[in-house]
Amino acid sequence: MKTWATYAAAVLIGLATPVLALWLGRTTPVGTDPWFAGTAVVFALAIVAGLLTAVVPRHWIALALVLSLPLCALGVVMFALVASLGEYYWAWLASALGSVAAALLGAHVAKWAKRP
Repeated sequence: MKTWATYAAAVLIGLATPVLALWLGRTTPVGTDPWFAGTAVVFALAIVAGLLTAVVPRHWIALALVLSLPLCALGVVMFALVASLGEYYWAWLASALGSVAAALLGAHVAKWAKRP
C-alpha cells in the first residue's frame, strides 16, 4: 500500500509540475529572467524526488522518471514550438533536461542516504 500511495503522489505531482511551470512562465513580469523560475522548479523536483524515494528507496529510478517526464515533455515541446518561430528559448530546454537530471540526482542521494 505504501508503494502504491508513493507512486500515486509521484503521478499527481508530476502532472501538476508542468501546469506550475506554465503558470510561472505566464505570471512572470516582462523583463524578468526566466532562468530563476525554471531553476526553482527543477530544484523543487529534486527535493520531492528525494522525499518520495525516502519512502520506497528500491523504486528510486521509476519515481524520479514519473516525477520529471511530464515537465521534460512540456519543455521539449515548448522549445520546439518557439524554435519553429525562429527564437531559441533555451530556458525551456534547460528546465526540461534539468528536471530529469535533478530528479534522478535527488532520488539517488535519498536512496544512498537510506542505505543500511
